[in-house]
Amino acid sequence: MDEAERLTASEALILAGLLRQLIRADGHFTDPERLALAHVSHRVIVTLDPSATSDGASPLGEEALYAKIDEAAQAYPSEAELRKAAFTVTRPEARAGIHALLFEVVASDTISVGEARVLDWLAEIWELETPRDLEGEKTDVG
Repeated sequence: MDEAERLTASEALILAGLLRQLIRADGHFTDPERLALAHVSHRVIVTLDPSATSDGASPLGEEALYAKIDEAAQAYPSEAELRKAAFTVTRPEARAGIHALLFEVVASDTISVGEARVLDWLAEIWELETPRDLEGEKTDVG
C-alpha cells in the first residue's frame, strides 16, 4: 500500500468536495477514474491528530468516501463555497496530499481542461510546485 494520507475530518470533507468537482468537471466518470477513486479511498485516514503515527485509525474505504462526497455536496453546494473552504486547508502536508490524491484520480485517464484548471488553481492558492510537461501526460483540449 502506498503511504497513507492522514487528514482531519474537515480536510477529508474538502478532499471529497474537490473530488466531486473533478468528477463533474468533464461530465464523465470513467471506469479508470472509479478504480483510482477506490485506490485513493484506501489511502486516506481521517484522524483527530494527523501528526500521530498510530492512533488506531484505519483507511476511509470506498463506501465511506462516497458518503463523504455526498456530505460535501451538502456542505459546499456551490463551487464558490468549495473554493472558499479550500483556503481553510493550512497544513502543508494536507495540501500536498490532497493535491496528489486528486491528481491520481484525474490522471487515471485523459485530463480534461476543466480538471487541469481545478488542479492548477489549487496548486496556486496552496503554493504547491507542480511539474509541467510530464512525459506521457495526456490532456484533453476539448
